[in-house]
Amino acid sequence: GHSGNMKRGIHYEETFAASPNQHSMRLLQALLVKHKWYRKSFDIKQAYLHAPLDKSQYVSIKYPKGFEQFETDEHGEEILNDRGHRIPLYGIIVRNIYGHPAASRGWNKHRDAFILKQFNRDVTVPNPNPTPQSPTITYRWTCTRPLMDPCLFKFTRSILTPDGKLTSTSESIALIYTDDVDMIGSDDGIMQDVYDAMDKEWGVNEVKSDHVLGVQRTYSE
Repeated sequence: GHSGNMKRGIHYEETFAASPNQHSMRLLQALLVKHKWYRKSFDIKQAYLHAPLDKSQYVSIKYPKGFEQFETDEHGEEILNDRGHRIPLYGIIVRNIYGHPAASRGWNKHRDAFILKQFNRDVTVPNPNPTPQSPTITYRWTCTRPLMDPCLFKFTRSILTPDGKLTSTSESIALIYTDDVDMIGSDDGIMQDVYDAMDKEWGVNEVKSDHVLGVQRTYSE
């Protein structure tokens, strides 16, 4: 993809994609220290490529030299045009691609839709300490975003008891820079669940939390 090959109104419309507020990272570190929480950081692999393109914005492309394909009949024989030339076929890009002017916006919309759907529901999993009465455990997840920073996500995970009560609530806050996730939480379990869900959906790599996007953060007693 290259912006010089794509025109607004033909291949894309809007390009705006939110980025974190400049104060959010510092506030996150302050909350980390105040509550003596834990932290976890990771990046999403090849993020832009996971987002689908709208059907109205599919992009046609030529096959690379040496890999061209041509139109054939039902017997597999190549069809020639009126001039006796083979009729070339073209590929269609149906997913996001790096270099597309709206790639960041497309990824952000795809990413946010998954997070808000995945973490606003009840999830039943095998009980790590099973009993005959409780072979499984049900978690109630909620995820919200503040108006001041749409790249900030607050997660809560509570155990839903059979009588409908919520207990053992954990909290986590994640600040996402396009595909870099910087997260703090009241315990490692909730952050690992978020990590695992994103890893299953897209694939992620964990990175050290003491150096994120060029900023050194030293945490000590």
